[in-house]
Amino acid sequence: NWSWAAGLEAVLRAQQVPLTQNYWVLKVNLGEVCDDRPVTPEALAPHIDGDYVLEDGRKVRLQSTVIAGAPTIPDQVIAPLRQGLPVVLFWKGRAFLLCGAVFDEYIYSNGQRMFQIHELKLLDPLAAGQQRQLSFVNGRDDPSQLGGALLVTATFLSQMPWQR
Repeated sequence: NWSWAAGLEAVLRAQQVPLTQNYWVLKVNLGEVCDDRPVTPEALAPHIDGDYVLEDGRKVRLQSTVIAGAPTIPDQVIAPLRQGLPVVLFWKGRAFLLCGAVFDEYIYSNGQRMFQIHELKLLDPLAAGQQRQLSFVNGRDDPSQLGGALLVTATFLSQMPWQR
């Protein structure tokens, strides 16, 4: 099950961090193995967090945020989407790329906002063509099958000229 690694690669590519799914599978599994056991965001986070040197010499710090189970605070997944950052969402024991959402936004007179999610638009990183797009629909699908979400933020570390 490399869906988590493919999703992680897509999340990082959106942030100009070209670490491939092969890199992540090797790092997490210590080899390119086919492992059909479900992976959780909690298990992956320690393998992701840290400082990396990319092939072009740039240094980047990766920091993961784990949302356990179904997102109970909708803006945790809506905010990254609004910034153009995909999220890895775990559903039915597999990882999908959360790339959009249908929601209502309520703005109160004091400026506070509340979101009500109706649909999560997903991409299956292992499927091809039209089968790649699917949706988790609130009220139709079972929220207990959501195994959490993984957000990864890349921060490029500037290098002082005298450190080269």
